[in-house]
Amino acid sequence: MPDMKTGVSSALGGVQVGGAVAGAEAAKKAAKLEAEAAQKALDLQRETRDISLANLKPFLQTGTAGLAGLTEAANQQLDPAKFYGDYFNSQEYGQLNDQAQRNLLATREATGGLRTTSSANLLGSIAPQLAQSAFARQQALQDANYNRQMGLVNVGLNAAGGSNAAAGNAANSMSNLLLQQGQAKAGGAAAPYQAASGLFSNLSQFAGLF
Repeated sequence: MPDMKTGVSSALGGVQVGGAVAGAEAAKKAAKLEAEAAQKALDLQRETRDISLANLKPFLQTGTAGLAGLTEAANQQLDPAKFYGDYFNSQEYGQLNDQAQRNLLATREATGGLRTTSSANLLGSIAPQLAQSAFARQQALQDANYNRQMGLVNVGLNAAGGSNAAAGNAANSMSNLLLQQGQAKAGGAAAPYQAASGLFSNLSQFAGLF
């Protein structure tokens, strides 16, 4: 018949083993749940990143197109000599010059100053004024186009900054989540061995009491 020490030792040993097994299973389950939660958070972070990048993509494309237009606009410099030569041979100049001269002559005739030096000077100033006005208009159009293309490039630059920020934030968050997930899986895998180690330690201490 077993003595009291043997019976108590067997009973307490069984309790220790049972507790260790239950603790190991609970730790594995907790680690699994933690890893699954980290995976869900990781999936959500990836989805959020992809949505952000997709939303920024049209603006990046706009900026890229604007960059080509900006380069072209910057290379379109007006040559005054060529411009004036083309303008004085244009239909626009011919029509405007004729109309301005007729209006001036009619006005001077009505006031009795048709054959004066001032009338001649005014007639001579019509052509330069028309050419300078046309040149200024063309320059303004080119400047406006340059500014418009620059605005598109700035849209792309801002989008690029937002894209880099979104990618950087996502990378940091995903790195932390992957680390958390790895720690949870490692903890779950180590739980049985930790429980066994604790069990042997407790049993050793318990055995020393008898």
